[in-house]
Amino acid sequence: MRTSADRPGPRGERLDLLVYSPKPDSYGERIAQAFPDVAPRIADTHDALRRGLETADILLAGRFPAELLKEARRLRWLQVTNAGVDFLSGAALDPALLVTNARGVHAQLMADYAMTVIGMLRWRLARLLDQQRARRWEQVPVAPLSRSTLFLVGLGAIGGAIARRAKAAGMRVLAVSNSGIDRAGVADRTGRLEDLDSFLPEADFVVLVVPSTYRTRGLFDRARLDRMKPSAFLINMARGDVVDEEALLEALEAGVIAGGVSDVFRTEPLPADNPLWTAPNFIVTPHVSGFLPDYEELVFAIFAENLRAFRAGLPLTNRVDPAAGY
Repeated sequence: MRTSADRPGPRGERLDLLVYSPKPDSYGERIAQAFPDVAPRIADTHDALRRGLETADILLAGRFPAELLKEARRLRWLQVTNAGVDFLSGAALDPALLVTNARGVHAQLMADYAMTVIGMLRWRLARLLDQQRARRWEQVPVAPLSRSTLFLVGLGAIGGAIARRAKAAGMRVLAVSNSGIDRAGVADRTGRLEDLDSFLPEADFVVLVVPSTYRTRGLFDRARLDRMKPSAFLINMARGDVVDEEALLEALEAGVIAGGVSDVFRTEPLPADNPLWTAPNFIVTPHVSGFLPDYEELVFAIFAENLRAFRAGLPLTNRVDPAAGY
């Protein structure tokens, strides 16, 4: 771990800033360039993070074992470089700790992904590629997306971006969320998470974009899959634990649903012997829906805005409640 000088903080205080991520030097260089009076300490291992937390006032970090926060004696603000904060679930955090995330960074790319895989599923692209390899000419009619209903389970920044794209394609959009509020103002009908079962039978595409919380873990079990239309597709862009993978495999093999896509799994990387790799009408992608080439730059923009606010004693953006999981 590199050491550094103290920095001035709110009301003339001296702050200790610690950075922990897969690319800590990338953030360190950006901090030094944007804030010449700030020289962060860099932690590149769990042991270094544990030691650094003993004196840190601010932590900029990706996912890490939440139990390490027991070492945080002075921590006031944690800026998470991910959108998800489920790794903090169950951690005994100081109620006064400010936690912010990278919400919104992934929204446009994940909307691209959603519409791409929806098109692939509608056109049964895997079948067309099989026909090409077999040099077989076989035409099957396909209805336009404008005759389809998209059901979003989750309507935050990502869900809102997907909803706007789907509406542009002429799709009918339904959505549920914890609040039931359509802040994007684009869904045709919305409800609360507990209304989920009443929406499912209407959907042609069910897209999961909820955080992993005590309310959403195992949300899509066999009973929920049974409520979907046999012609419907499930697309999981949320977290692997939102779907019962064994029930999903059974539903795919039995034709309970037409197929689906998952970008997230309970165990990642997905083990080579997992039967979902070869499940019928199912597409596996390696958690790439939010994998941006300039991710660190976009996250740093959020952190920089928040650091200026923190030093000025102003409210921070992207505040989250770790206990709620979002």
